[in-house]
Amino acid sequence: MRVKGGATLEFFPQLAVRLNDVALSNPDGMEGEFTRADDASLPVRFSDILRRKLKIENITLTNPHINLLIDTRGQGNWIFAESNAAGSAGKSDKTPSSKKPLKLYLENGSINYRDERNDQAFAIANVTVAVDVGEDDELDISGTAAINAQFSEIAAHIKSLRRVAEDGSPADITLKAPALELSFSGRLGTRKALGLVGSLDASTPDLRLLAKWIGSEIPGSKGLKKFAVAGAIDSTGSAFKLVKATLRLDDMTATGDLAADFSKKTPQVSATLATDLLTLDPYLGSVEAGTAKTDMPS
Repeated sequence: MRVKGGATLEFFPQLAVRLNDVALSNPDGMEGEFTRADDASLPVRFSDILRRKLKIENITLTNPHINLLIDTRGQGNWIFAESNAAGSAGKSDKTPSSKKPLKLYLENGSINYRDERNDQAFAIANVTVAVDVGEDDELDISGTAAINAQFSEIAAHIKSLRRVAEDGSPADITLKAPALELSFSGRLGTRKALGLVGSLDASTPDLRLLAKWIGSEIPGSKGLKKFAVAGAIDSTGSAFKLVKATLRLDDMTATGDLAADFSKKTPQVSATLATDLLTLDPYLGSVEAGTAKTDMPS
């Protein structure tokens, strides 16, 4: 870590060491910075200062800019060193740990993600979250952010950040935004591309609103409201498959399999579904000269 702006000791609102203009470089072999922040505040105890042994239990980063990068080798820049295998070789996984998790607070930050293997990239702004960092890179995250300009509430549990770039990590994720409410439980990984495998429950008040939010477009204006889906998901990048899913759209319910690819401006969707009721009225326009004008996307 580099501290360019020096350090000060603050007494209000609590005793803390403030580091100004801080940056953490990417791991060896990668250019650029993993994160940079205007300042980092580290609360301390007066007794620890006297003993010259600071116990850092929480850190607050102001205006942090975090860059998550996967290089052409598939290496994630959030993996800085091998785990301490030598020290833990004889340790049972069932041994309880007395180590307290590090509490990390991000205030008004941004997160940029880029995968150099496939040019997949996205950015999240106005990130204000609390992160509990446990042993083996276990993360608990809760807070808010602006995702594609929509205020969103986020909560996530990631069992092992290191395993995300390896075989995938068990993860639970919830998201609440105007265009989408989502709950996922399963495995999060980046071995080939950013992907999810597990169970998904998602809903949107308007499919066109959702498509626009993620950078696609569905023509027309009628129907495609009140969409909800629940099932087993397998996603890679901007494409996903849903198996044994239950879908609800405009008061219709169907079951079956669904596949979609949002990598293009107009989403590509295919499905094999069974339903007891199929109503086309919301998608049909006026009938002129014996020809029905449809408002369904092609």
